[in-house]
Order: sequence, then C-alpha cells, then structure tokens
Amino acid sequence: MRESDPESVITYALIIGLIKQKKITAMKYGNAWLVNLDELYFYFRGNKK
Repeated sequence: MRESDPESVITYALIIGLIKQKKITAMKYGNAWLVNLDELYFYFRGNKK
C-alpha cells in the first residue's frame, strides 16, 4: 500500500483495529497475516460490509 501511496495516513495499527472489529478480513499464511487490498480500498471508499 505504501508503494502505491507513500503519503498514506493508513497505519498498521488502523488495519489491525479494522480486523479486530471485523470490518475487514485477514487470513493467516505461515507467520504472516494477509489482507485483501481490494477489500481495504473498498472499505475506505465508504462501502462498508
């Protein structure tokens, strides 16, 4: 996400909060958590689940 918009104000903590509130989904893959960027952008455009 930072590659496409280096001045983004969206932080790691904000994304974690959205996952905990079940506003966006995340999948565990090995030791990493994956978030679908399309879903994240969809959320921030105002199209909430």
